[in-house]
Amino acid sequence: MVGHERGLAQQDADPDLPSWPLPSDAAPTYAVDCVLAESPRTTRGQGRSFHVRWANHGGETTWEPLASLLGSPVLDRWFLRRSPSHPFALLGSASRLQEVSNLTLSPARAHNIHNLRAHNIHNLRAAMDADGVIRFARQYPNTTGGVVGGRATFRDTRNKGNTFLSCAPCVRAYVFGEWYDEVDMSRAHVTHVFGCWALSGRPHTITLSRFLTDQADLETEMTDTLARARQGLLARLARISQQVLFGVPDPIQAQRIALIKVSLSKTYLKPKNVFSSVINCKSPSSWDDFRREPNVIKQVVDDLCCMREAVLMHPLCVTFANALLASGCSRRRAISLSLGHLDDQALQASSAHLDRAGCSPSVTVNDSLTIYRRDSPLTPTELAPAASVAASSALGYSITFSYLPGLRKPSEPPISLQVVADELDSPLDENSDISDESDDESEDESEDESEGESEGESEDESDDAPSDDTDTDDDGNGTSDCNCLLYTSPSPRDS
Repeated sequence: MVGHERGLAQQDADPDLPSWPLPSDAAPTYAVDCVLAESPRTTRGQGRSFHVRWANHGGETTWEPLASLLGSPVLDRWFLRRSPSHPFALLGSASRLQEVSNLTLSPARAHNIHNLRAHNIHNLRAAMDADGVIRFARQYPNTTGGVVGGRATFRDTRNKGNTFLSCAPCVRAYVFGEWYDEVDMSRAHVTHVFGCWALSGRPHTITLSRFLTDQADLETEMTDTLARARQGLLARLARISQQVLFGVPDPIQAQRIALIKVSLSKTYLKPKNVFSSVINCKSPSSWDDFRREPNVIKQVVDDLCCMREAVLMHPLCVTFANALLASGCSRRRAISLSLGHLDDQALQASSAHLDRAGCSPSVTVNDSLTIYRRDSPLTPTELAPAASVAASSALGYSITFSYLPGLRKPSEPPISLQVVADELDSPLDENSDISDESDDESEDESEDESEGESEGESEDESDDAPSDDTDTDDDGNGTSDCNCLLYTSPSPRDS
């Protein structure tokens, strides 16, 4: 085959052009332009056959066996062709998915793999056809009062929601990584909150100013403060445990122990997860163990719980937010759904831009976008910046995407079946391994088992501490109980 390559896309040379490099008496090999149809019957001895049109050969068509097209982007495009009812599709390896499924059935490993992980793998396998294709329809289950909004749910042909999203990231990389890369929004929720606050024109808070001027110093102080708080919480837990008689706590002791354990789990969060958890918490009171005296965590909680209200005023959110509030939705939930709506708007803008550039974007995974790699005209170094520019232009503030080759972070070990087995055997981490997708579905709707539980993606971290959603003022409007300090001069260092 003769031509030139840009990225992973092959552009064939035209033998009719003067630049054709072969000698005049050479017999050129022509490339397949596209697949036009598939024979409804298999050919004896050859199996399936496809009607193809040849590039640069006068539009000539022939019937070719499957074996001559396997592994080609042309055949992939045929498998991924749009369906009127399910216009989104993903292509993966059916044999690799079977290997992963076998892990969940192996007597030696099955007892180590959490039932949720096994269930999600089997759902993915049931959705995939013999060619390795899963087809999806995009829906918006949080549409309210006729206003479409919230984060998209992708339903497969069995009407199961988020079949791809709910699988472990290692499984997605192993099964689909040969065909797809991913661009992922960095710190989506805190970016939206800070961006919406800036668009509102209000002065910077102390947290925002420190984040913009010295993020590393801010996050180091947050980590140190959480570590000190951990020692105090462990001491409190030890004192209560000493008061328990015969190893069985009374109801009051049990409640205190449970609340301390919730706070303890927060002390192990990374700063980026603290930001996300606070933004999505029901009330600042759920962080009261860290707000008893002035410190950086108290400042972050107070500032973010005030600033998150600005999300409802973003130009792309205001109509959707008003519809939610008019329907009786709490302000905390309206903010959470609006954050998902901003994620979706950013991803749609990036997807449309990449599609116009000749790429083949596919389904979204919370704040990430999958992109078919094999015929992309953009190089890996061009994809993330292109997505960032499109999303930033659409939302009005800076959004940064990172590039994940093969649906895998570059810092992670290369994917293999052994890596998948090891990661599936590892314990589930409630803070980072399974995400809370409840905000992607309506509160009153009971969703299918495959939905609402996904691993390692969402920033929507629910808070286990018992507290009201919001305080309510005399007019019935939700208000946040926070002490947001506006930045008007060089900020004092938080203690």
